[in-house]
Amino acid sequence: MNLTLELDDISEDIFVIHVYSPLPFNELVYYVNNQHGSQFCLDRNGFILKRNNTNLTFPYYADDKEDENHSFIISNLSYSNLHKPEVKQASLFESELNIETKHFLQNRFKKHNFFVLSSTPVSFHTFDTHSRTLFTRAKHITEYKPREQSLFQQIYYEKQS
Repeated sequence: MNLTLELDDISEDIFVIHVYSPLPFNELVYYVNNQHGSQFCLDRNGFILKRNNTNLTFPYYADDKEDENHSFIISNLSYSNLHKPEVKQASLFESELNIETKHFLQNRFKKHNFFVLSSTPVSFHTFDTHSRTLFTRAKHITEYKPREQSLFQQIYYEKQS
C-alpha cells in the first residue's frame, strides 16, 4: 500500500509596489489609508531578519480589512547600533562610541523607502504633501531575481499567518 502526502501549493499571487517618499513611515501610511480607503495598522514586532549575526527589524504595516486581499507595507530600511569601546586618547569623552548602521531589506532598490506587498495588483496614485510620494506599477513576484522573490515570499507568508 502506497501512502502519499499532498502538500498545499503555495501559488498565491504576490504583487510588489515600490514606494519613494520623503515622508516618515507613519505619515505615508496615514495618507495611503485616507486616499486608498485602506486600514493599515502597525505591527509592533516588525519583520526580523538575521544578517551577519545581527537581528535587523524592518517595521511594517498590515491591512486589517476582512477581505481576501492581504496587503502589507514594509520599510526598506533598518538601523542597527554597534557599541565599540573608544580608543583611549586625550579627549573630553571617554565613553563608548555608538555607531548606527543603515541596512536595506533589498539592496538593489536603495532608492525606494518602502514596498507594498499585495495579493492583487493594486495601484496607488502619486500624491503631494510638502513633497512628492511616488509609487511604481505593481509587479508580479516572478519579475524579480530568485533571491528577491524568496525574501518577498518569506515576508508575505510569515505576516499573512
